[in-house]
Amino acid sequence: MFINIQEKLIETLSNDNSNNDVTKATYSTTVTKYSTPWSLGSYNEIAVHLLPVSAHLVRLCYISSTDHVLDVACGTGNTAITAKRMTGAKKVTGIDIIPEMLVQAREQASIAEVNNIEWKEADVENLPFEDEKFDVVLSSFGHMFAPHPQVAIKEMLRITKPGGRIAFSTWPAELLNGKLFDIIAKYTASSSSFSSNSPSQWGIPQVIEKRLVENSFKVRDIHFERGVINKPVQSPNHSWMTSITKGGPMIHAIQTINDPKKIEELRQDVLKTITPYINDNVLRLDYLITKATKI
Repeated sequence: MFINIQEKLIETLSNDNSNNDVTKATYSTTVTKYSTPWSLGSYNEIAVHLLPVSAHLVRLCYISSTDHVLDVACGTGNTAITAKRMTGAKKVTGIDIIPEMLVQAREQASIAEVNNIEWKEADVENLPFEDEKFDVVLSSFGHMFAPHPQVAIKEMLRITKPGGRIAFSTWPAELLNGKLFDIIAKYTASSSSFSSNSPSQWGIPQVIEKRLVENSFKVRDIHFERGVINKPVQSPNHSWMTSITKGGPMIHAIQTINDPKKIEELRQDVLKTITPYINDNVLRLDYLITKATKI
């Protein structure tokens, strides 16, 4: 029964490329390439498990009621909404490159009864703000997917005020999600964690420190913290099914592979990787937070 259900799902995903076009054709080919996976699936159902990380980020930055805060690659609004609710910051803005994400972010803000957040469609590599505008710049598993890491971090620092804080969460390269990035790369010929522009590179403290230091904008007090998300899961295969029905990157990988035999090999690799991280029906997701102050 399960095999039949999975085969039908994979056949549907492999044949359905209708969602592969990013809504706004004005973006460059490079930007389109990295935004496409996040236009697929149902990210909001994934993002709900990441909410504690947003709270961790916000607490770490000691945001005050007078601060102007930017949430970069805000997705469905987790961190922007959390910042406003937890701190009463004077001004909170959330930007994302995908219009559908911003629609969901507005809906989530409305449910939370937080209606004074500004939502903008924008690219982290070309932020539409003047220099030194924000007291706090945050990103929760967002900026790490920009194709040009040094451009992204330079832009984030450019719009941060001197004395302002920049903080972001990423997935450590050596742990579960970092390993899953490598598996997807193996089957889709995309960048592995060893490539300089892989998202996994943002999970290596030495790489992060180098990117922050080797920049035209200077920072001090670089600080790292680790945390864990405990995600309820019935089995490794349940996690796989969630990823191929809700997770944009895995859906995009299946559409790219478009070969049932290779997709089954991908599934086996994913299950083998996930299994050691499941204990007592809990999937352990380790994350890394980086914080620095702009000089």
